[in-house]
Amino acid sequence: MDEIKSNDSDNNPKNNSSLKRIGNFIKEARVSRNKSIEELASDLKIGSHQLQAIEEGNEDHLPEKVFIKAMVRRISEKLKVDTDFIMSEFKTERKEVNIEEIVQEVSKKSEK
Repeated sequence: MDEIKSNDSDNNPKNNSSLKRIGNFIKEARVSRNKSIEELASDLKIGSHQLQAIEEGNEDHLPEKVFIKAMVRRISEKLKVDTDFIMSEFKTERKEVNIEEIVQEVSKKSEK
């Protein structure tokens, strides 16, 4: 059986699922405040390509994780969203679900 994966456009393991969720929160907040990527990036003095990569959860176009976290903190503060919640998402890794493993686990338990 196939694995169910998060909605990464490509199956690159560097596309961190927590960053993808954080990027979605940031994008929603930015859009709801009628700010373009270029406007927000300019306000924060970061590259619009970096902001876009964060919103897309694309670590391949971003620096080291410590810098990503710093950028995300600044972005969330600028957008006046719950920074603590956003930062806690970095600690929340959701494992990909493998259907076969679940089926095997359930059958083991039902045999007992």
